[in-house]
Amino acid sequence: MALALLATMPIALRRVWPRQVFVVVVVATVCAAIAYDSYWAAGAIVVFYTVGAHLQRREAALYGLAGLVVLGLATASIGSGGWSSTLTLLRLVPFAGAWILGDNLRTRRAYLHALEERAAQLEREQEANARRAAAEEQARIAREVHDIVAHNLSVIVVQSTAADSVFESQPEEAHRAVRTIEATARRALEELRRVLGVVRGIASLVENVRAAGLEVGVDVTGSPRELPPAFELSVYRIVQEALTNTLRTLTLDRRRCRPVSTLSS
Repeated sequence: MALALLATMPIALRRVWPRQVFVVVVVATVCAAIAYDSYWAAGAIVVFYTVGAHLQRREAALYGLAGLVVLGLATASIGSGGWSSTLTLLRLVPFAGAWILGDNLRTRRAYLHALEERAAQLEREQEANARRAAAEEQARIAREVHDIVAHNLSVIVVQSTAADSVFESQPEEAHRAVRTIEATARRALEELRRVLGVVRGIASLVENVRAAGLEVGVDVTGSPRELPPAFELSVYRIVQEALTNTLRTLTLDRRRCRPVSTLSS
């Protein structure tokens, strides 16, 4: 009864102490085989599976090989009245099979974990790239708007100062300066529209991406209203970057899925 308990009960702790449980169960199984000319294989099969599934391959192989040797020597003459190599090998097959099954499970689990880590890393990289692209685009837009506004406002300030100084003494010069201010302001507005006007093209952007093979939908919630031009352009650039990255990823996935013959051709 004591050997039976030692060969089975420790299995409940196999995930916590796989090495210790393996030794205890295998030793109890060997003692039962020597003392009573019989053995209980169920507990030993479970611990062979456990070391294969939860230990590193080299260590698991050492434990598994040692266990097979000890069990083989202890069970060689059970029920046969002498040594039988064929019968001994047949008795060891379940233990070796359990170890192989555990090793395969450990390998698959490590592979899946590596895939998850890779996917998480790619997701972090994509998020970082998106944030960096958005920040760079915002900085570029800010520089363009700053250059347009700063240049044209400088001209307007100079001309308004000149108009004020000659407003009474030289009305024609004052009128010319005012007309220059008007022309400069109009030119500034045109330049801003040129820089910010791409925001109106989200629909055409979506159509171009659809034509490239990516299914895209546009949902508008609420009523459209005017927004600050810089904000509108930032939104457009973010959408454009997201669609471009998605289309690039789709293209790469399609290339990976092509047959080798297609790629070579």
